[in-house]
Amino acid sequence: SQRLDLLVIGSRGYGALRATLAGSVAHQLATTSHCPLLLVPRGNDGVGIVGAALAEAPPDQPVLLLDGTAALPRLAERYAGRALEIAENINQIRIKSDAFNLIGVYYAGVGDWERANELMLEAGRLSETLGARRQWITSHSTRAVLEHHQGHFEEAARLNTLVYTQARRSNNQIQQGWGLYSKGENLIRLGRHEEALELLE
Repeated sequence: SQRLDLLVIGSRGYGALRATLAGSVAHQLATTSHCPLLLVPRGNDGVGIVGAALAEAPPDQPVLLLDGTAALPRLAERYAGRALEIAENINQIRIKSDAFNLIGVYYAGVGDWERANELMLEAGRLSETLGARRQWITSHSTRAVLEHHQGHFEEAARLNTLVYTQARRSNNQIQQGWGLYSKGENLIRLGRHEEALELLE
């Protein structure tokens, strides 16, 4: 891990015994790796085990935990807050941008629009500084979703136009689809059905 920018590990949520075994790997990495660690648990068993690994990590070890489970909202909120605290103190712009995007998606998922938007704006700014187009598009498309869900359809359509334009420049057809499909949704909500159909065809 000495030459890595970021180490990502997940748990599969196989039940208590297998989660304990998987947790021992997470614990080992959290206490010995030489680079920032992103832990992504799946299921309640994984959350507890990975949470224990997070708690036992050395204070100088950057450990991010991404968890959006609805079953444990307080725990998820605490982990998201801890991940945000660590991400803000990482001096590597690319990792910080990735982390802000991921944590912003979590806050969007729980309806904390303001916090999600702040993180996505900062992720977009950082990715623009780096010239990281994929991350820039991700942050802007997530902001478009936030605006759409708050009823700001014009702003969402504007952001989706930017997403499509940037994705087209990099010839990323998946992200082009995000921009077109999402803008189509925005236009439908604005009553501009014919324009939406043109985009969606």
